Amino acid sequence: ISDFDDLVFRPSLIKKIDGIRFLNDQERREYGEGMLLYREQIQQSDQIWVTTKHLMTEVKRYNHNVTQIRNYPLAEARKTAASVGSRPQNSGFTVGYYSGTLTHQADFRTCSKGILKFLNKYEEAKLRIVGKFDISEFPELAKCPRVDMQGMLSYPNMIRNMAECSVILAPLEIDDEFCESKSELKFLDAALVNIPVIASATGAFKEA
Repeated sequence: ISDFDDLVFRPSLIKKIDGIRFLNDQERREYGEGMLLYREQIQQSDQIWVTTKHLMTEVKRYNHNVTQIRNYPLAEARKTAASVGSRPQNSGFTVGYYSGTLTHQADFRTCSKGILKFLNKYEEAKLRIVGKFDISEFPELAKCPRVDMQGMLSYPNMIRNMAECSVILAPLEIDDEFCESKSELKFLDAALVNIPVIASATGAFKEA
């Protein structure tokens, strides 16, 4: 049985993945070789489990023995969320963005102008960016003193951090096969601590 939560088995998509530009030549080559190995793994598996309908369609290019098993909140996340208290009423308005890795710069670009416009209009609003992120690619936001850059967090600490936000952003590139394969994990994580999500209209988010 093979399990996939990302479209990591189509080498032809490498040039469309924005985060590839952060890899050196050797890492890029190894990434491509890894995609080929994943594809072979799918072809040789008796059963493949995936998290989204789009991934099911992609896997069926190589093997029709595929089942969708959607993501769900892990026990660790539920336990952490249950220990989080209510958000203080006077804590201001914080927009949270949880990038994780540097592969999401292009995703963030889909909403960056809207965020900047929002921050300029509402002086009490703040933007919190958690994870690996190159803000120098967004010079106007980089100059804004109300942008709070934070590093990588453990999963439980990310859940606690989300609980401090007023809203969570989950932007993805639209009409992009790689992004369309992404699951609704950010929706689930934020929902555990009762924080609303503004998400791109990909299939998994629309279903959620």
